[in-house]
Amino acid sequence: MSLLPPNTTPQERVIAETIARISDVPVPLRTLWNPQKCPANLLPWLAWALSVDEWDANWTEQQKRDTIAASVEVHRKKGTIGAVRKVLEPFGLSNAIQEWWQMEPRGKPYTFRILLSFITTPAHIQDSIISAVRRVKPVRSEMTVELATGFLGQVNIVGILRPILFARISAQITY
Repeated sequence: MSLLPPNTTPQERVIAETIARISDVPVPLRTLWNPQKCPANLLPWLAWALSVDEWDANWTEQQKRDTIAASVEVHRKKGTIGAVRKVLEPFGLSNAIQEWWQMEPRGKPYTFRILLSFITTPAHIQDSIISAVRRVKPVRSEMTVELATGFLGQVNIVGILRPILFARISAQITY
C-alpha cells in the first residue's frame, strides 16, 4: 500500500520503493563504535569521531585500536599526569614516566621526565609520543625526554674459582 498521490512520477515511485527497503540493510552500530571490533579500514573515522588528538597511519593496528579506546579517558583527565600515563599506554610506556618528586635527586617542582629507549622505540614513534604528551600534559608542567641506550638480550655472569696457594716465608737475620 502506497501513500503516494496518483500523479506521482515513475522516478518518485522507484525512490519510494528504495527508501522502503533501507531498513533491511544491517547497520552494526555496536561493532562500528567498538574500537576492538571495528573494521580496520574504518578506524581513522572512528578516531576522528572520538576526537583522538594524535593519529599516525604508520602505527600498528593494535596501537590504533588502543589509542581510540583510551581517547575518552584521556579527554576526561586531560591536563593531569594521569592523562599522560593514559597516552603512553598504547606504546607500552605507562611506567616510563618520572615525576619531580620521584627523581633522584629531587627535580624542580612541576616537572616530569619520560624515559625512552633508542632500541625499542623508533624515531617516528618517539615524535608521536612527544607530541601526544604535549597535548595532554598539565600546562604548568615542564617535560623532559631522556633517550637511553640499552641492549636487548641476557647478561650471564660466570664466576671462576681458582685456588691460590699462599705461603708464608719468614726469615731471620743473624749478625
